[in-house]
Amino acid sequence: MKRILLLSVLLQTVICVSASDFEVNSIYYNITRKTAPYTVEVTSAWPNSYKYSGEVVIPETVTYNGITYKVTAIGMGAFSGSKDLTSVVIPNTVVEIQSMAFIHCSGLKSLSLPNSLKTIGPLAFVGCHELETLWIGSSLAEIGSCAFENAKSLSHIEVSENNTHFKAVDNVLYSAKLDTLVLCPAGREGTFYTPYKVVAIGNYAFCGCEKLTNVKFHDKLRSIGDSAFLYCTSLSKINIPKNVRNIGDCAFGCCTSLMDFDVDYKNKRYTSSIGVLYTKRMDTIVAYPIGRNDPTCILPDKLKTIGNSAFLFSKITFIDLPNTVTVIENKAFRNCSTLVRISLGQSLERVGEESFMFCENLKLVVLPNSLKEIGMNAFAVCKSLPEITIGDSVKVIGESAFGSCESLVSITLGKSVEIVNDMAFMGSCKKLERLEFKSPKPPALGLYAFYLPPSSEGVSVSLGNGNSKQYIPDAVATKVVVPCGKKQDYAEYLLEWFDDIQENCE
Repeated sequence: MKRILLLSVLLQTVICVSASDFEVNSIYYNITRKTAPYTVEVTSAWPNSYKYSGEVVIPETVTYNGITYKVTAIGMGAFSGSKDLTSVVIPNTVVEIQSMAFIHCSGLKSLSLPNSLKTIGPLAFVGCHELETLWIGSSLAEIGSCAFENAKSLSHIEVSENNTHFKAVDNVLYSAKLDTLVLCPAGREGTFYTPYKVVAIGNYAFCGCEKLTNVKFHDKLRSIGDSAFLYCTSLSKINIPKNVRNIGDCAFGCCTSLMDFDVDYKNKRYTSSIGVLYTKRMDTIVAYPIGRNDPTCILPDKLKTIGNSAFLFSKITFIDLPNTVTVIENKAFRNCSTLVRISLGQSLERVGEESFMFCENLKLVVLPNSLKEIGMNAFAVCKSLPEITIGDSVKVIGESAFGSCESLVSITLGKSVEIVNDMAFMGSCKKLERLEFKSPKPPALGLYAFYLPPSSEGVSVSLGNGNSKQYIPDAVATKVVVPCGKKQDYAEYLLEWFDDIQENCE
C-alpha cells in the first residue's frame, strides 16, 4: 500500500536537510546553537552510506574544536534505516526526538525515554518491528502522529509516575486523567475493550494495530480522532455508540477488512445505512467499509458531501454521485485503484486535494460546469485518463492537479480559468494531441505547469515535438487551440511550451 502523503513528504525533507557538521566517536552531530549555551542534535551521516549499528550510547555533551556542546535532540531521520541498531541510550539532556528519527530501525527491541524528553515527532519509530518495550519518562507531553506505526511487537508500555501528561494501564497509554486513549501498542491482538473512563479516542491512537480484530466501545464515548484506526487491517465491523459526537477525518482509513458500520439508533450525529457511515441527516458520507468487493455504492439522493477519505482504498469500479453533491473532500477517492468511471453530478462545486490521486485505472470522468475549484493533486497519477474538459466556472487549477496523467490525449480549459498552478499538468503531455484554451485572456501559468520530465535520452525540457527548442523523440506533436484573434496573446505565454498554436474562429 502507498502510505499517506505525509510519509513521502517527510522522506524527501530528510534527504534534503540531513547532513552532519561533525563526527565524534562514530556519532554524527548538527550544531543547533552556535553561541553559549552551545547545543547539538544527533543526525545521520548523509550523503554517506553510514548506518548506526549495535549499541549506541549518546553522551550528554560532546566536544569539538575546543567547544563543548550539550546534546538536546535526536534530529529528523537521524537513525533512519539503521536495521542493525540493537539498542540506544538517550541522555537526560535530550528534549526532542524529531520526525522519523528511528524509522525502520527493525533491530531495536527496547526503548527507554529519558525524563528530559518532551516531544516525539511524527513517524518517529515507524517500522521498528522488534520493539517490544517502551518506557516513558516524566516530561513527555507530546507524541506525534503515527509515531509507533507498524511497531508490530510493541506490547509493553510503562510511564514514570511523575509524568503529569500520560499514564499507562494494562500496557496502553492514556492521558493523565484516563479520559483519552492516546496509544494502543501495535502488537495488541484480538478484542480491545475501551475502559469506562475513556470519552475520547485520540488521533492515530490505534494506528497500525494490524492484529486487532474487534473494538468494544462503551456508551460514554464521545469522540474518535483523526486516523484513529488507520491501518487496522483486521477489523471487520465497527459499532458506534449513541453518544459519539465527533468522528475525525480518515478515522477508519485503510481498514482493508472492514465490512460494516453499525450506529446506535439513538445517536444524534451519525447513522448507518447498508453498513455505510453517514451523518444523521445523510447529507455527508463519512466512511465506506473498504473490505467490501461491491462494484459500486448507491448513494442517497439528498447527499451533499463526500467526506474526507470516505472511499480511500475502496474497491468500487464505478459510482454515480447524485446531483445534490456539491463537495468532494480531500482524499475522498484516493487510491481507488479499481475505479474506472465516475459521474460527478450537475451541482459539484469543489474537488478537494488528492481526491482522486492514484486512481490509476480511472478512464472516464466528466467535470460539470458547476465546478469552481480543483484542489492540489486532485487527479494526480490517474494514469489511464485519456481526456479532461474543465468547465467554464473553474478559475484556479491546483498544483499538480493532473500531474503524471500520462495517457492524456486531450485537455480543454474553460473560459474562466485564470491560474494554472505549478506543475498542474507536469508529466502529462507526452501523448497530448490537443490542448484548448477557451479564455480570451491567457491564464497565468505556474512553474513547470506543462513540464515533461527528462527522457532516458537525457533531454532536459520537452512538451511534445511541436516545441521549437527541444523535444522528446517519442512524444506526439501537440496542437494548441486558442480563441479567435488571440493567437499572438497566447504565443507570448506558450512559446516556452508549445509552438503549434491555432485559432478557433468557428
